[in-house]
Amino acid sequence: MPLGDFVKPGTTPKPLVIGRLLRFGFGIFLVSSFIIFLILRADLTGSDFPTSMSWIGYWIGLAFAWWYFSDLVVVGFGRSWGRRPQVAALGLAAILLMIDLVAYSEIWDLPLAWGVFLFTEFFFGFLGVSFLLAAVLAVPG
Repeated sequence: MPLGDFVKPGTTPKPLVIGRLLRFGFGIFLVSSFIIFLILRADLTGSDFPTSMSWIGYWIGLAFAWWYFSDLVVVGFGRSWGRRPQVAALGLAAILLMIDLVAYSEIWDLPLAWGVFLFTEFFFGFLGVSFLLAAVLAVPG
């Protein structure tokens, strides 16, 4: 049911114990990722491109955040914009890339690094808290 193809409120049953535990576990995982990325902020937002194998989780998280960003906007903000938020995120990344090229003569430097970092932090923080609240409040869906 991606991109706003959701049922009317009250028609989906509330989750049982297993559903709530899964929501809570996923929320803990997302908030933990948020905290880990926040701790590693200095390494992630520097002018050196994070390429070592230890950063593979960050790049997987970024891909996950970009892929599900439209669903986050639909559910979290109640805006049915389709895939436009993903395109907007790519457009913003392209603008930051151009700023990097003009200001620093490099593809990866501070503007793009900070843009990617803030995007992933927003996604994981917002979604993590949402899943924790959904587990505590037994939100259906």
